Amino acid sequence: MADAPARSFGRNLTDFLDGNGQLPPPEQKLREACARGQVCDLGATRPEAATPENAVRAGFVRFLALGGDALAPVHETGVGLFGGWIDGDLDLDFCTRPGPLALHRCRLATLTARETRLPQLSLSGSSVAAGIDADGLRASGSVFLNAGFRATGKVRLLG
Repeated sequence: MADAPARSFGRNLTDFLDGNGQLPPPEQKLREACARGQVCDLGATRPEAATPENAVRAGFVRFLALGGDALAPVHETGVGLFGGWIDGDLDLDFCTRPGPLALHRCRLATLTARETRLPQLSLSGSSVAAGIDADGLRASGSVFLNAGFRATGKVRLLG
């Protein structure tokens, strides 16, 4: 029987680096903004398509939402991304997020945040194609689904 991995995939920055040890430019910009406690602005409007300038992997957003690691620390002001195309399904199930998560004017395929704990969630101006499943979400502050927020599928915030 093979030894179990020392850590789960997606919990270290190195899991997201390419063969040259680099992140795609939008992810590098987000990483730097999170470390400085700033918002990463990839565009003034919600994107209509993924481009090399706006695409951020959902797994990378999750990694940062969980606090990053020693090579990608996240400031206590949290994760702020404006104008990003979140590539893939953003799975925040059972996460405990120490700082706020703001995805403004972003486009997401789907968001799950079942039994998730966070101080604030803002999806202002964002679009979620397949909807949100956040049963049991506990936000100690506000949850914003405003400023043109749109979901094609169901938005579930039960409990």
